[in-house]
Amino acid sequence: ILRTTGIIQEMVRPDRVQSRSQYTEIPYKIEAHGRFHELGQFLTLIEQNPARFMRVKDFKVINNNDRPSVHPIQMEIATFMFSN
Repeated sequence: ILRTTGIIQEMVRPDRVQSRSQYTEIPYKIEAHGRFHELGQFLTLIEQNPARFMRVKDFKVINNNDRPSVHPIQMEIATFMFSN
């Protein structure tokens, strides 16, 4: 999804897996940069992914005075796996 939308990743790191009674949450931290339109497309594709249930847990967009149209982005997303 990062490549599809043009968001440039700087870091993608798995976070601590959290087991629940019926599912396991698999979180990731992402640091990237991109334009607002690309970020909107990225968030839409994460939330509407037909192949895997995922959600955006948190995101932060920062201003970059050197390149005002390209913003540093910090995100937490999670995907889920049902327990048997």
